Amino acid sequence: MRSILIGCVMMAVVFPAWAQTRSENIARCDGDDPDAAIESCTALLQLEREPVENTVEFYNNRGAAYNTKGLYDRALSDLNKAIATAPLDADAYVNRGGTYLHKGLYDQALADENKAIALNPNLAAAYINRGGAHAHQGRYDLAVADESRAIALNDAKYLALAYGNRGHDYSDIRRYDLAIADYNRAIALEPKRAGYYNGRAWAYHLKGADAKGLPDAERAVALDSRDGDAVETRAEIYEKLGQGDKAVADYTLAIALEPNSPEAYYHRGVLYDLNGVRTHRKIGYDAAIDLYAQAADDETKAIALKPDYAEAYEGRGKALAHRGYGMQAIDDFTKLIALKPNYAQAYAERGNVYKEIRKNDDHNKAAFDRAIADYTKAIALDPKNAENFIQRGETYEHEGLHDRAIADYTRAIALKQDSVEAYRERSAAYSAKGDDARAQADTDKFLALYHAQQAAPAKP
Repeated sequence: MRSILIGCVMMAVVFPAWAQTRSENIARCDGDDPDAAIESCTALLQLEREPVENTVEFYNNRGAAYNTKGLYDRALSDLNKAIATAPLDADAYVNRGGTYLHKGLYDQALADENKAIALNPNLAAAYINRGGAHAHQGRYDLAVADESRAIALNDAKYLALAYGNRGHDYSDIRRYDLAIADYNRAIALEPKRAGYYNGRAWAYHLKGADAKGLPDAERAVALDSRDGDAVETRAEIYEKLGQGDKAVADYTLAIALEPNSPEAYYHRGVLYDLNGVRTHRKIGYDAAIDLYAQAADDETKAIALKPDYAEAYEGRGKALAHRGYGMQAIDDFTKLIALKPNYAQAYAERGNVYKEIRKNDDHNKAAFDRAIADYTKAIALDPKNAENFIQRGETYEHEGLHDRAIADYTRAIALKQDSVEAYRERSAAYSAKGDDARAQADTDKFLALYHAQQAAPAKP
């Protein structure tokens, strides 16, 4: 599952103003523009006879600017120099810890933030960064504790970020109401920060309240149209709300913004496949081929970016099966099973392919045996899923094993009493056995259910 990125803190140190040229460089070295900061800090570092404490802060600020630009090795070089020159400078440890956090070196990040806190226990930035490292390592209790400590310090510069990060962590541990409450506070403090709207939208999405999340997702994109995460969040919400065309458009935009996002490719592939199925039913197979091909291509790209992406193997397997590439689909479902051996649907999907192979090849008895084995495994893992009984029943029925088929359809009906498909298939099995009375009773039942379902109001 996709996760919205946690923010970390880089601290710039403010200097007193001196002579005009110098004060201009000082202001730029302290400023928010990383390119200007790098240029001016570099100019200041080239001056002679600088006090040691000033040199430390020039390195510290330039390191923070390099970090902002994603030049993490250069940032580490500067921050190492700052710490070597002034080993008791807490701000330098905060910044180096933040750089380690960006590089995914969480143990080093923790060590630096621990050192910063030991030197100055009132640095909110250090708690925020340490919380981020804990969260990335899955220690959410420690992450929330650190973010709560940062909030308690009430540093106006970092308060919104502390709430935002804690909201992120609450989302990750499925405490969605607490997450939403924290994002509310972050938004109240910084109402033009796209990431907080995005985070709140994601929390609503995970909670299943997509209609509430959509305005936040739209607001996030409006505030920062280049934020691939925000566009992808809106795409997932559109997908859940059944607005497939808008979702596909957003996934396409998200891929343009973040071309290394496996989730965007995966979800777009799923939607292409669904559109292919609908087109296949309405118009025919030939009209759906391109959609199935696009779906498989997207899932292949997702797998290339994330080789253990189980859902992408499932998505590609379905697209290949729909396109008629049964053996390739079986390979994907087999890989899915290797990744998720207790996932019932993986066995059911592979069983479906084996069933179709057997229906098209009366000499392939092995395909029948494999289909039955897969459906039986799916039923063992998920015994309350009526569909798996129906599919196994159909497989038995194709072989003329009417009693076994009837037994499976009966079990499906017990699980899902309004199953038109189970009554219809059981009617056909009874008819094949010559039991006309029971066949007619099931026909009457499935027709009554079908008409009732057609007359029912559409679900929102």
